[in-house]
Amino acid sequence: MSLHFTMEVSQYVRCFIKPWQYIRIRVFKAGCNGLSYEFKAESRTRREDLVFCIDGVRILLNQDSLPCFKALKVTVRNVSLGIRIVFVNPKATSICGCGKSLSISRS
Repeated sequence: MSLHFTMEVSQYVRCFIKPWQYIRIRVFKAGCNGLSYEFKAESRTRREDLVFCIDGVRILLNQDSLPCFKALKVTVRNVSLGIRIVFVNPKATSICGCGKSLSISRS
C-alpha cells in the first residue's frame, strides 16, 4: 500500500488533533458513484484496524478497505469556506461532480 499525505495535509491535521488521537480514513458505500471517503479524528482503535504513522500523524485503516487506498494521495485544497481534505485516487474510474463519491477499479 502506498498511501501518501502531502506536507500540507500533515500540518493541517496536526493543528486540530490531540496528541493521543488518530485519523481514521475509511471507504464506505455512499453517494451517487457508490463509495465515499471518511476522514475523522478518533481516540480509540478497533480490533480490525491497521495503525501506522505518516509524518507524525497516526492513521487508522480498516483492513477491508486496503485495496481502495493503493496509491491514494491525501491533500488539502483552499476553498471559499476554509480548507477541504481532497483524496486523489488513480484507481478511481469515475468521480461525482461534487467530488464526494467515486467508483474504484479493484484490479
